[in-house]
Amino acid sequence: GYLGGPIYRGDLAGSVLVCDVVGNLVHRDILIEDGPSFVARRAPGELKQEFFASRDNAFRPVGVELGPDGALYLIDMQRDVIEHPDYIPSKVKEKLNLRAGEDRGRIYRITPKGGLLFKKPNLRQVTTATLVNELGNPNQWWRITAQRLLMERQDKRAVPLVKKAVTSEQRPLGRLHALWTLRGLNALDETLVHQALNDDIPEIREHALVLAEPFAAHSRALQERIISLASDRASRVRFQAALTIGEFELAGKQAALLQILSRDYQYRWTRLAVLSSLQNGAEELFKSLIADEHFRQANDTNAAACIRELAGLIGARAGQNQGFDAALVAFGNSNLPGKTRVASLEGLQEGLARANGTGRTTAEAITALRKIMQTGSPVLVAAAWKIARALGLPDSEAQRTALVQASALARDQSRSPDERVEQIRLLALGSFPVVKSALIALLDSSAPAPVQLAAIEALSNFSEPEVATALVQNWRRLTPSARPAVVQLLLQRGAFHEFFITAIERGQIQLGELNLDLEQRRRLLRRSSPEIQARAAKLFGDEEYSNRKSLVEEWLKKLPAAGNAQQGRAVFEKNCALCHAVGGQGNQVGPDLTDAYHRSLEDLVSNILDPNMAINPNYASSNVELNSGESETGILRAESPEAITLLQAMGKQKVIPRKNIKSMSSSGISLMPEGLEAAMTPQELRDLVAFLQEKRG
Repeated sequence: GYLGGPIYRGDLAGSVLVCDVVGNLVHRDILIEDGPSFVARRAPGELKQEFFASRDNAFRPVGVELGPDGALYLIDMQRDVIEHPDYIPSKVKEKLNLRAGEDRGRIYRITPKGGLLFKKPNLRQVTTATLVNELGNPNQWWRITAQRLLMERQDKRAVPLVKKAVTSEQRPLGRLHALWTLRGLNALDETLVHQALNDDIPEIREHALVLAEPFAAHSRALQERIISLASDRASRVRFQAALTIGEFELAGKQAALLQILSRDYQYRWTRLAVLSSLQNGAEELFKSLIADEHFRQANDTNAAACIRELAGLIGARAGQNQGFDAALVAFGNSNLPGKTRVASLEGLQEGLARANGTGRTTAEAITALRKIMQTGSPVLVAAAWKIARALGLPDSEAQRTALVQASALARDQSRSPDERVEQIRLLALGSFPVVKSALIALLDSSAPAPVQLAAIEALSNFSEPEVATALVQNWRRLTPSARPAVVQLLLQRGAFHEFFITAIERGQIQLGELNLDLEQRRRLLRRSSPEIQARAAKLFGDEEYSNRKSLVEEWLKKLPAAGNAQQGRAVFEKNCALCHAVGGQGNQVGPDLTDAYHRSLEDLVSNILDPNMAINPNYASSNVELNSGESETGILRAESPEAITLLQAMGKQKVIPRKNIKSMSSSGISLMPEGLEAAMTPQELRDLVAFLQEKRG
């Protein structure tokens, strides 16, 4: 609900109210303008409390609205149990009446101290003139209801009255609702729109831009006014101007979009609005932006994100025109600082990876690319190399020299792990015979975990049997955090299954330490060769962890009466943070557990030990089989006509071009593995639950 109306003082007016049926409360946020959008924050006086809360566990608020009398009307649906039965452990469910409360329900009328007179409105019976006058009522119930009734009546006699309200109404909300009412009555005209575009109130100019779109295609005057709003003092007006400008073609369009982007690049929604309006000419905007001194000096995270997104658009459109080559040449001739320089080239490369083919590359662009490869920066060289490979260009002497340097620097223990990781990512682009000795050497126990993980990721680019042999032989030298990545790689490639199974059979890798989840076991049991399937079936089965219900009950009996939340934090970091977050700690792959404090011991233990008990469809894992014979598993985070994005452990995002996909299907099971009890003692599991049950502000 939205708390409007002049009777509410201080920070109450303009608040947003959110009902939480599970927590038995209504939360209040204050909206704060943040560029083209808003951020919601707790009121200073409610940092440790809620706006409404009840000790009645059957209190289930589902709606709160401002009434015509200014009172708040709170709807309480009254249910003893609100959780879906599938998500309730059987042991708990047996004690509950799941339908309790279905014959109850309440509506609370909440007023300021001192009360309010009750009003029973009857707007359906009033005159059209009265309805028009109510369009400016500060209470949203009156003005929205009045506008709805005017729409339903479709009384053309209202048009002159509403037009007068647009020009003479002193209340800004009245003018705004009058404009949209005219739109609904098909009576809005260009003159009124032009007037609204010049209104003193920025919110009206913002809405007027939307209302102007049907008229702008045939009105040069409107187009010029719309273009001029690219320099409006209000960021929300500039944001809408960026969207509206994309609706027509006019000289000055590119300059206006550049002006908006240069000023508001720190706002993601404004960046997307500008990009969505760039039907063509993205490379010209790119060249202008990297030449802009103010933008160049920024060199911050937002500037880097801006230039990466713009460059990605240019790369994705490669083959449609020569814009990609022009942008590449412009980049080669620029001297952008650190973050934006890297982001520009990586954006071009990432966009090119999504493109449906490329056009013929100009000699000037090839020269620029080779110049970049001589910079000595492993990040830039890697991005340039990927671009050259996508364009079908042969390897150069500069690339071979870069590999030799990277091989030495990656093994240099005097360098920081971050520096070594950059060099390893460059090695991933070389041929296997050239880079194998360096990458395999980095699996040694002397290498820190980030270096080992980078080496494993680099090795995942190669399908030679020596990769699997090296991973198995170095298993004991790997850090615990690196071993899951090795298991994933050995399972990902069908050709590596033989090495994996053999290592388990010979005891080089102990089955008990693998903690294979259901999906990982099924890769060997169902999606490998008949021989591998038979050998795997002797080691484990589909049903090994299937009877989780009895296991949960067994563990509930073993748990101590209390847990230590501080020690539980360490258990969370070790076992859960790869895919879950609590209070900003960890990775948001699976559900955020910050608000799990209200869940019972039985509920949390059941979901930890039996993750497939009930699965939110948004978190079911997807299996992707590639044309190469490899497979990838993750949560489907995004998809487009060109590519899909899988979200994997540690927040890793894997972008897969659709042209590389043979098949894709939902596994119907959780990405969260079964068998986590093997990594915890009863006390540690109880500590983990205590940590999750801590209430966080």
